Amino acid sequence: MKRFFVAVVVGAFILTGCGSLPKDNAEVVQEMRRVEAGELVSADISLASDSISHTVLYNSYEGLYRFGEGNELMPAGAVKRAEISEDGLVYTLRLNDKATWSDGKPVTADDYVFSWRRTVNPKTASEYSAMFSPVKNAKKIMSEELDVDELGITAKSDYDLVIELETATPYFESLLALPNFFPQREDIVEKYGDDYTKTADKAVYNGAFRLSNYDLSSGGATEWTFVKNDHYWDKKNVHMDKIENIAVKDAGTAFAMYEKGEVDETYLFGEYVAQNINSEEAITIVKPSTYYIQYNMENEILSRDTVRAALASATNREAIAEKILANGSQAIESYVPRNVYYNAATHEDFVDTVELEDDSGAIKTWDTLNLGRSLELELLIPDDDGIKKIAEYLQEEYQKQLDGLTVKVTPVPAQVYMERVTSGDFDMIIFGWKADYPDATTFLNNLSTDNPFNFGKYTNETYDKLLSQVNDDGVMSEEARWDKLLQANNIMLNDQPLTPIFQQVVVTIRNTSFLNIYSRSFGTNFDFKETMRVS
Repeated sequence: MKRFFVAVVVGAFILTGCGSLPKDNAEVVQEMRRVEAGELVSADISLASDSISHTVLYNSYEGLYRFGEGNELMPAGAVKRAEISEDGLVYTLRLNDKATWSDGKPVTADDYVFSWRRTVNPKTASEYSAMFSPVKNAKKIMSEELDVDELGITAKSDYDLVIELETATPYFESLLALPNFFPQREDIVEKYGDDYTKTADKAVYNGAFRLSNYDLSSGGATEWTFVKNDHYWDKKNVHMDKIENIAVKDAGTAFAMYEKGEVDETYLFGEYVAQNINSEEAITIVKPSTYYIQYNMENEILSRDTVRAALASATNREAIAEKILANGSQAIESYVPRNVYYNAATHEDFVDTVELEDDSGAIKTWDTLNLGRSLELELLIPDDDGIKKIAEYLQEEYQKQLDGLTVKVTPVPAQVYMERVTSGDFDMIIFGWKADYPDATTFLNNLSTDNPFNFGKYTNETYDKLLSQVNDDGVMSEEARWDKLLQANNIMLNDQPLTPIFQQVVVTIRNTSFLNIYSRSFGTNFDFKETMRVS
């Protein structure tokens, strides 16, 4: 999730040099083959919730806005920024009448209306539906008090769109650049039904690329391809003809493929970072994302704050960041990572306000908890090489420091992992969350009692009240908002429904002939619209 509230803008990470296409570049084959660490789980705008799926959607669809190089909002599906009413409740937009779908049909205001209604419809069961909460009547629709046609989005004509909000929401415009707010074609959704987006030919696309060569009919896809969309309104600025993506979960295998020239880009992990970090082909990307251990608060053992405190105390963040990851990722005690939310008056980073209670005696308390001598807890993880190494380290440390505890590490495919996580079928998980917008609520909202991303079922009445005040009071001063978020953050961190581990740094290695690949701080992992190969 992403919301722009404060004036401070965190710059995007420009991964390679910029420039116009060289005149002698006509003979260069504009194709690329790259590795991702995990599968494509969903290509459905209403259902996608993971970073790889969002990257795929951001490059194959287009919304009202895009994020620019400095994370500024740039009109895309709209011809200019919205006209906003004085009270901040009504957004009026004129759509880009040059925009078409990959079958040549125009992108209209009705496509946005249908898409938003589909996402907030409880029958769709979208995890990201909560992002639409600022829109008028969205909450009542999601709780089945109103019908979806009461949602505050109206097509005034084919190219005129009006959005109404429940309360003035300073970050709302930035949501319009997120994939879950992109348009969808009603006729295509109805035509394919349950098979919609399961394969590339069961969808249409309005972005710089269209998708091909993937199949989600039996689970996550390990291959997918971006193909230049000849119907894209700005195709003159799209240079790549094809970008092939392949999921390779083992870092050693992925690096060997790069060394052999089988792929043009891959991620680096562990020893491969140390071996290549000084190469001109290595790229370091600091992510506004936190990885953490989340506890199932409905588990009888984990519902005890003393147990969670002992587990947190046994979690050596520094060792994980410096010895296991060894890629520049930083140990962190805050759920909200650094460089996401700042005090508008003092420019203080929200991370620097964290106030934690002393839990240095938590491990000593473990032996007095009367938990029995054969306690077993499962640590559920995706079958990702890096996460697996972290889990194995935690398993060893927990069992060494907490007498009588056995930790079972269970790696499963990404789709199975998400199914178990969302259904609450876990004791503990390692999970990562990337900021969707530069505000603390992009993280803190996830732990409100009724939020669909509150996988561990954490609940605290005071925490909920503070978040509700922040989200619903559109005239609250920035100072008051900061203070309430600060209070909520410290309540949550001391309740310990989760244990933050590290702020993510990703190191990739890429053939230097590729230019203009951007990793946005917010919105998507990679933006390929302007990518080109120069040699």
